[in-house]
Amino acid sequence: PAGLRYCTNFITREEESEVLQVLDGPGAAWMRKIRRAQQFFGMVYYQTSQAVPELQPTTSSSKEAQEGRSLNELPEWLLPRVRSLGLFSQPGQGINQVLANEYLEDSGIGSHVEDPAAGPTIVTLSL
Repeated sequence: PAGLRYCTNFITREEESEVLQVLDGPGAAWMRKIRRAQQFFGMVYYQTSQAVPELQPTTSSSKEAQEGRSLNELPEWLLPRVRSLGLFSQPGQGINQVLANEYLEDSGIGSHVEDPAAGPTIVTLSL
């Protein structure tokens, strides 16, 4: 489809291990509110039809509810590598959220449309 870019071997096996250490090591903050586990870095927001306030904080929510782990907790090479693709080069198109999903049991990605709050660019890294 138009706008789709697929990058093979975007990270090495060693880098994958580093990402997994961040996700599962000290500071891990998996939320198990829906059929998959989620961990947010930066902005917390997830479009869902389920009534789960922790996944959909509003401007009246506390700052802690609106922000997940710091983006700085991610491996130092990850966001610069994503930025090097030129996908976030327009003014106001910074990376404001990294969402890690752990698909449990028979869960998967259902048919959906991303909320406009996500912005015009979405990057997915599958491990």
